[in-house]
Amino acid sequence: MSIADLKSRRPVVAVVAVVMVLGMGAGAPALAETAVDTATVKGRVTFDGQPAQDVVIRFTNVHGRRTFEGRAHTDAEGNYVMKDVPSTTLMPKARWVVEAANMNQDRYHAFSTYAGGATRQGDAKRFTFTAGSTTTVDIELAPAATVSGRVVDQHGTPMAGVRVEAQSLTRENSSWRVTDEDGRYTISGLGSGPVEIHTFTSMADYGKSPAAGTASLTIGQTTSINDVVFTPYVPVKKGTVKAKASRLIKNDRIYLFDVTTRDATALTPYKFIGKSLELTKKVMPGTYRLVIGGTNVASKKFEVRPGQTTTVPTLKGPKKRYTLTGKVKRRNGTLLKHPRAHVYDKFGTYRREESYRKHQYRVVGLGQGTYVISAGTYSTEHWATATMKVKAKKGTALKKNLTLPKLRTVTGTVTNGVAPVRGVHVMVTLDGWTYTSVTGANGRFNLGKLPEGPVELRVVDVGPYGYQTLTKTVKIAKGAEFDLQVSM
Repeated sequence: MSIADLKSRRPVVAVVAVVMVLGMGAGAPALAETAVDTATVKGRVTFDGQPAQDVVIRFTNVHGRRTFEGRAHTDAEGNYVMKDVPSTTLMPKARWVVEAANMNQDRYHAFSTYAGGATRQGDAKRFTFTAGSTTTVDIELAPAATVSGRVVDQHGTPMAGVRVEAQSLTRENSSWRVTDEDGRYTISGLGSGPVEIHTFTSMADYGKSPAAGTASLTIGQTTSINDVVFTPYVPVKKGTVKAKASRLIKNDRIYLFDVTTRDATALTPYKFIGKSLELTKKVMPGTYRLVIGGTNVASKKFEVRPGQTTTVPTLKGPKKRYTLTGKVKRRNGTLLKHPRAHVYDKFGTYRREESYRKHQYRVVGLGQGTYVISAGTYSTEHWATATMKVKAKKGTALKKNLTLPKLRTVTGTVTNGVAPVRGVHVMVTLDGWTYTSVTGANGRFNLGKLPEGPVELRVVDVGPYGYQTLTKTVKIAKGAEFDLQVSM
């Protein structure tokens, strides 16, 4: 948003000077705008006590939706001047943070730093600027951790032009550089703690290469590591699976179940595929089973090898199918009008409601075995879950009524051991939904109402130079209040 845009949203404060010239014709009044509704900010940026040149100064409004994109650059003496910063006249509710953005990690092994010495926006000092004022804001860049080394090929020859990334293992922090003609690199802007070193030559291969080295870093220090050997990323050639399936019913779905990771991937869409089918799919090498979703029916294990074709014996659906119906009750005793349901088998594949009547869900096509039933709505209510074992019997009609779990308001405080921490994300994932609360100035969070029982809370600092990610398992009960402590 420009200053012109901001001015257009408020009346211009002006003093009208009426010039009357006696004895002459009528003259038009002269308008002179004497009120200044912007402010000036100036200051000096240093690193290790010395001037920091070519640092970008950013001004950001952290309160409300209206913002202002303001930038300045430091000169050879580290000085900057930023005019036309919106004042309280233009933006009464604005609270500003001033950031010295270090774009030259090769020159200054430092973090981008906010006024007040913070490397996180949540810890930055807040400013307001009055109309016509000049405010001095000096910033000393905070030192970062640095890692240096050399990349060589398998024969020990230095490699130029290789991209090297240092990825933190404990926080949301990474940085990368390109090796020089001697194969050397220096990566700064990193937090303390363990990092992995990855090498790649093309951005298309970013994030695909295994770790080539590790290091443990310390703020303000450069850690040198041994030569890392560059191993080019070679895409794994896929294999082919050929299979047949029979004795299928409407909306059966075929999944590829990875025996190692226990992940299931759908190979067919969730729609009618006929009583039988033939499929040919290219998949990554591994050990698999084919599964008819939500039936507990699977093929035997089979291997898929690179570039080879594996033919799987015909997979047959259950001889006997079962239909599950049920109602879902709220804690106050009322029934959900249109409950939804997913029924998961031992492979983690599922069947969902084919149709539902008022106050009742209906899932068809189950086989024998143990299932986990999850039922509820797609609204803000959490789903009820239950375990059920389907055994062979004469009838095919099954029934399972569920009651939504008791909910508790989950609140707490995040500190760094001494002071509250502002601006970190506290998250919990339930029923496929992630609930997030961002801590305020007092470090407080409120995740709202969550069901009783154990959950995994994650505290994530999304900034690049923030606190380490914290994962903690807690039990939600009456009066769910949690104190969480993060560390740098």
